[in-house]
Amino acid sequence: PASVPTFVVLGDAGELAGIATDLYAQCAAGGIEILWDDRDVRAGEQLADADLIGAAVRVTLGRSTLKDRQVELCERRTGRVHFVGQSDAAGAVAALLEDLRETEEAAATRCTKFGAVRIGGRGLLFQGSRDDMKSLESVGGLAVSQKKEWGEILSGFEGSNKYVVSDERGTELFYAVEEPGSVLARLFLKAHRPFAIDVVNRGGERLLRIERPFRFYFHTAQIFDPYGTLVGTLDRHFSISRRLYSVLSANGSKLFDLFGPLLHPWTFEIHENGTQRGMIQKKWSGLAKETFTDADNFGVTFPPNWPVEKKTLALGAVFLIDFVHFEDKGNR
Repeated sequence: PASVPTFVVLGDAGELAGIATDLYAQCAAGGIEILWDDRDVRAGEQLADADLIGAAVRVTLGRSTLKDRQVELCERRTGRVHFVGQSDAAGAVAALLEDLRETEEAAATRCTKFGAVRIGGRGLLFQGSRDDMKSLESVGGLAVSQKKEWGEILSGFEGSNKYVVSDERGTELFYAVEEPGSVLARLFLKAHRPFAIDVVNRGGERLLRIERPFRFYFHTAQIFDPYGTLVGTLDRHFSISRRLYSVLSANGSKLFDLFGPLLHPWTFEIHENGTQRGMIQKKWSGLAKETFTDADNFGVTFPPNWPVEKKTLALGAVFLIDFVHFEDKGNR
């Protein structure tokens, strides 16, 4: 079970046997059941099997930690690693398990307007925290890369859109996944289909949701926080020669505009109070990718000191722009 930590002893088991036995006994005395991997196999095989088992916490003893009299604790969901003293390890394991239990119970009982959704093999997806978007506070740019599966490339049949969102240094911040919808809508409406896209953190918790109804021209999308509260709205306006969008706050006031110049079809300038403040730009993805797929890469720039709310809405605008202007190969 995920609630049972895995206990991995790396290196010379004899050298570590005393410490391992003591820690195991302390955990057992505290009511913590541990799966102890004491096989005489390679360290990589032990660590790989610990991940496959799916335990929430991995406890590792090895030579690298032995010299500092420490134990390594790794949280599987977040990938966070903690180094604690050997005498404190049992208590630290108990505290981590308690935190995980409380988090799971809270996620299971919280309810948003969207409920829980199932995305591929990720299981049930619950809301994260508004605070997770604070990672955008000092960011001056984002890269949004769409991921295509070879089955879609070869057949041309659309699957759910998937994206990776990274900062300007290439650090992956979020993932975005289109919620599976009607097969008929996907087949016949293609890029005009209504969609719901969830932006999630590395732990698979929803941070944002972008919802777009069917529109032939006057496209619109609403962006919600993890609790179902409206963050803002994107609205397209009529124009013969240009592509114009307004980005509105939750109370309907205009925050900024998106302006697509006629002679720069892959660029949308971000204008605030008549001044260009950044842009959303489709990037060249390589000849094969551009020819055979509609997978897109975008760069987004904005002032680093911009409020997180505006950066969040600029990120949400990328997905609407991708669907409306770049999703169909014929649009190119």
